Amino acid sequence: MSTEEKKDTMILTDFEMETVNSIRTRAQQIFYQLGQISVERRARMAELDDMEGSILEQYTSIMEEESKFFEKLREKYGDGTLNPNTGEFIPK
Repeated sequence: MSTEEKKDTMILTDFEMETVNSIRTRAQQIFYQLGQISVERRARMAELDDMEGSILEQYTSIMEEESKFFEKLREKYGDGTLNPNTGEFIPK
């Protein structure tokens, strides 16, 4: 037998056990909600990344279209400056 004094086991009251279980249940609910938020955040971020990629592709496409169009204008009118508000072209 050890030299330490043996301590008697204590049993919590029903109220204390209910409190412990209530706290544990609420903590589990919070962890579950945090997990749900994390999953939702990742899904939304993936969706936003897809949207951003699509818009960047559209931007690249319109920049290429603009470049080709201005090249045709340059071939037709020569080098110069275009006022897009008035349609006026000023040759160099």
